[in-house]
Amino acid sequence: MPRLEQETQLRNSRVYDDTLSPGAGLETPAGISLQEDLNALRSLLKRHLAGVAVANWYDDLLDDFGLNQIHDKPFVNRLPITEGTNDFTLGAPAQGTLVNAGQLVSGSGTIAVGPSSTENGGLQAADEANFTVAGTLGVGLSTALDGNQNLLNKVDIIVDSTNDPPLNGSGVLIFGLLQVITGTGDGAAVAGGGSENLQISFVSIDPATGALQAETLPADDYHFGLPILNNFFSLDRGSLISGQTGIPDIISPGAVLLRQPFREFDITGPGPGNQGPSANDPFNVQTGTFTGGGAQTVFATFGTPVVPPTGAQFRDDERIKVWRNGNLQSKGASAADNRDVYFVSSTQLAFETNLRIGEIITIESLEAF
Repeated sequence: MPRLEQETQLRNSRVYDDTLSPGAGLETPAGISLQEDLNALRSLLKRHLAGVAVANWYDDLLDDFGLNQIHDKPFVNRLPITEGTNDFTLGAPAQGTLVNAGQLVSGSGTIAVGPSSTENGGLQAADEANFTVAGTLGVGLSTALDGNQNLLNKVDIIVDSTNDPPLNGSGVLIFGLLQVITGTGDGAAVAGGGSENLQISFVSIDPATGALQAETLPADDYHFGLPILNNFFSLDRGSLISGQTGIPDIISPGAVLLRQPFREFDITGPGPGNQGPSANDPFNVQTGTFTGGGAQTVFATFGTPVVPPTGAQFRDDERIKVWRNGNLQSKGASAADNRDVYFVSSTQLAFETNLRIGEIITIESLEAF
């Protein structure tokens, strides 16, 4: 067996160099040697550690944050609302509702208990001391907060009949807190109907103190969107990091999206001479009928739009939009505001200028305020 010579066949690594530029040239340098290979690897390692920053290949990881930490980095985002599954009905006013596995899109799931949970894919919930008996509601104000005091177990709630979030008597948003029976272990399965171990407590934020306060929702049909904990490696394709919430909703192609009511009208009269309804002629946002100009043709419709009971609400609510020939109109509380369109009643608006036959009017609003 021939003798291996260190200097001529293996060569020791005498010069430590981690400044070599990337590229295919690192693979086949002239007079390739172990030293050249090592320096190529040192340069690559330096770029992986620090990019273009001033650093060395042998520097330690910052904050002990390596590939394992990236792999297991947790995120909490809210699942999209799937109408027909993520539903609950209150037969009487209540401060909360139970959640069972049948109300989940998958029909089953696990629970990520508390802000330190390691249950990848679990529903993010807080331990609630008042919730002690399976299948029996025990509402409370328990929360799961991260280090920046972001609320992780927040549940979005919308009213089925309006597709709007519920408001309390002061106009403050009501939402939910997802909570688990006290003492439940991290990763526990979501229980079925009759033995529920998950609940949603209805709350709002007191505008005077900033503190959570219990709320009561009236009897009605509702939909909800639950928070889910994912690790970085398991995030769905299309996830985008955005704002304090971390990851926004990922809408599945099969999800049933909730839509806002609208009506679109073609101006067809009263004529002659291409003359449509006159300026300041009130028209009904549901039928398209002008008080003086008569009925117009309904071209497209979804739901039953209305406008608020006051002109100020109509003017200031950005959810109400009026288009004329595709152009968004400015809104006024009354004719005195000198805007494109203004409030007349909870079902009527008026344009400040004459309309002509062939124009298109589109109304987008809510079904109730």
